[in-house]
Amino acid sequence: METTSEQVCQDLLGLIGRLKSGLASLSEAYDLTAMQLHALYAILQGDTTMGQVAESLHCDASNVTGIVDRLVAGQFITRQEGAHDRRTKTLHLTEKGHAAVADVYSKLPIQLGCSKLSVQDRSALHDIVTKLITVPTAETLSDQPQV
Repeated sequence: METTSEQVCQDLLGLIGRLKSGLASLSEAYDLTAMQLHALYAILQGDTTMGQVAESLHCDASNVTGIVDRLVAGQFITRQEGAHDRRTKTLHLTEKGHAAVADVYSKLPIQLGCSKLSVQDRSALHDIVTKLITVPTAETLSDQPQV
């Protein structure tokens, strides 16, 4: 029996559910929410503004303020005024923030079961996921001018 695109989508939704559950479980060890962990991961990428974190989390910038406030209070990140614009806040991970992200993401393959996959399965899954995240979506296609 052929696997349909709809079945693949259902499988992906199941995987997303497992990922959310796994991240929530691992983040609890640091008294973090999954969203706070996502914010830490976004900040890990380098000097990051509040707006960039909001974009990464797919939420409004006003929502990020509360997340960032809690991460600052927990000493996971620091918040500094932008060099050229005081209204812009630049976020940086502290040593505690780096350690939390490293620890959580080192445990994630075990939590999700990826560590049990063969080298070939991991490679195939990586190739498929890479294809899926680089394929233009209907949203990005609608942003392009019609010919």
